[in-house]
Amino acid sequence: KHFPLPPLSQELSIQLVRKTVGQEVDQAISDVVMDRTQGIPLYCIEFARLVKESPSGALSELPDTITGAVLLRIDRLLPAPKLILKIVAVAGRDVRASLIYDVVPSQFENEHLQSELEYLVSVDILMRDRTGYCFRHEMVQEVVLGFLTFSQKRFLHKRIANFYVNSENQVSPATLALHFELAAQGMEASELDVPACKRALWFLKLAAEEAMKANAMEDANRYLARSHDLMQMLPTNSDPFDLEMALGLVDGSEALLRQVLDHFRCNSEISIQNIEKAVLGAGSDVLDLASPRADTPRAHWQAQITLDQARFEAR
Repeated sequence: KHFPLPPLSQELSIQLVRKTVGQEVDQAISDVVMDRTQGIPLYCIEFARLVKESPSGALSELPDTITGAVLLRIDRLLPAPKLILKIVAVAGRDVRASLIYDVVPSQFENEHLQSELEYLVSVDILMRDRTGYCFRHEMVQEVVLGFLTFSQKRFLHKRIANFYVNSENQVSPATLALHFELAAQGMEASELDVPACKRALWFLKLAAEEAMKANAMEDANRYLARSHDLMQMLPTNSDPFDLEMALGLVDGSEALLRQVLDHFRCNSEISIQNIEKAVLGAGSDVLDLASPRADTPRAHWQAQITLDQARFEAR
């Protein structure tokens, strides 16, 4: 839940600025900060940090807007922490150091990367989030995203999505769908990344199923609507969304291959159970006509699924 926080009084705003800076500040600076922040706590803190990080703390260095203040703070960073912020901005929440290292392995050593992350935490741009990192404020994240071009965001979404697919850590289908979806879409229809689009469709399907199981029908409808939009983008000669297509989107990923096979095997077992219930409900005569033994259809399909899985794993 979000709770609106009213603006601070002038006295409290000045106290917040002094506490953030760590020392007394000139009355002229306090007046300018108050005038440009209107007592909004986040704005007061960002302007105060800018004053603290400015060599002279001159009024001429203070921008007119909060966006300008954040931009100036980010612009003063060295290239390495800037790059980290761009990756975290695209990845979202709970961003682990291993993900950042995987996206740009040539840019960092593990110890160097960890020290840069801790530095960004110390200057209150990032914060620890469960097992990873995220931005302390969404507004700062949006400003950092503004540094990136469309093609850079698309590249990062694809690298992040591929990392998550092959990661041992649990990642929700909704998160994977989002990254593959944004990696798939180009500026024009001809720039569509078809394999990424098919992966996005797959994970949107899984996300919708999870939402329906949790009785979150609004979320499920949103996932299905996004899936429909992506289906419209696919070339007309694309394969239908079936097992063959799902295996085609695996693209060498063993982890995703196993997930696809497990999902289809589970769905097949559910379908078989439903068929058996329908046959049993129709009467024993129909059951005997369909198969001499009640467990024969189930055993046949389970054996076929196991055989198909063995064939795919052997490839």
